[in-house]
Amino acid sequence: MGAEKILLPFGGSTILGAVLEKLNGAGVSGIAVVLRADLPEARRIAESAGARVQINPDPDAEMLVSIRLGVEMLLPDADALFVWPADHPGVDPATLRRLLAGAARDSALLPVHAGRRGHPALVGADLLAGIADIPANEGLRWLWRDRADAVREIEVADPGVIENLDDPEAYRRAVSRSKISSKPGGE
Repeated sequence: MGAEKILLPFGGSTILGAVLEKLNGAGVSGIAVVLRADLPEARRIAESAGARVQINPDPDAEMLVSIRLGVEMLLPDADALFVWPADHPGVDPATLRRLLAGAARDSALLPVHAGRRGHPALVGADLLAGIADIPANEGLRWLWRDRADAVREIEVADPGVIENLDDPEAYRRAVSRSKISSKPGGE
């Protein structure tokens, strides 16, 4: 998209900044951000939002490596934690509050919109050890299959949970939607 995705403008901040603002606004404590070493501006944004930063020594590895690094930073203090790829910044704060209201150590809550699972997942502490067991070339979906008994889907009227900003058109749509929802009465 011509620039580092997480540093693109979004909702009065950047994509990364919007995610961090929403987490802070929902009262989430103990925020960890895993970054590449070549993103000092992202590090500054994360640290100024009160997040702890971990540099991924192998940024070209699968996303599971970053997830594991983030989990390590937050354990053993977390009862549950959000796993939130930064390229999903359009999540409505009300969705975060709804997920937090249902948080439990023994379950994973997955927001679902229009029949599709989305982000962020809220993973209870009892399931976090299972992330270490996920085989190479697999992702969190492996854990959802392995621990299907602990997965709860939460239907939300929030298209932001399935909106991945992987291309310029998706980014334009999300920016447009964020401008509408940030107007008074828009949440």
